[in-house]
Amino acid sequence: MEVDPTKYGIKALDEEHYDYHQFVVKGLDMLAPERDKVVEEVVMKALKKLGSGWELDHINPGSPFYKPGEEVDWPTLWFRKPKSAV
Repeated sequence: MEVDPTKYGIKALDEEHYDYHQFVVKGLDMLAPERDKVVEEVVMKALKKLGSGWELDHINPGSPFYKPGEEVDWPTLWFRKPKSAV
């Protein structure tokens, strides 16, 4: 499964229509040359863990630049699933 490049970046959430789940991916280097392959693998594992009905909404890339002693802002994968009609 190739990750659509438009999925990279911060996006507003539509919590009226979707449930969301996020995975913080510690150690994922968004500047690495093999980024796309690694992201695809992580997304597939997360979708398998979440189960049916979930889809990748967007990827918050975090911040690859930080100073020693600062908390690292790791990439976050956001998944969504349509809310059930009541």
